[in-house]
Amino acid sequence: MKKKNIEQLREKSPEALLKMAADLGIEIIKGKAELLTGREKNIRKVKKMRQEKAIILTIAREKKGKI
Repeated sequence: MKKKNIEQLREKSPEALLKMAADLGIEIIKGKAELLTGREKNIRKVKKMRQEKAIILTIAREKKGKI
């Protein structure tokens, strides 16, 4: 995730960030299923989504602590 994208995430509310994380969680599950069935060959795609979800959750926790 690029620095510009992280700055845009910091402007969002914690609730919006948690919704984004939940949506990414669903995409991660779909990605894992595609890997197992052989439709997806790129293993790094799921790893990248997991990293993005971790960044989003970290920013959401930081914001909740400030509220």
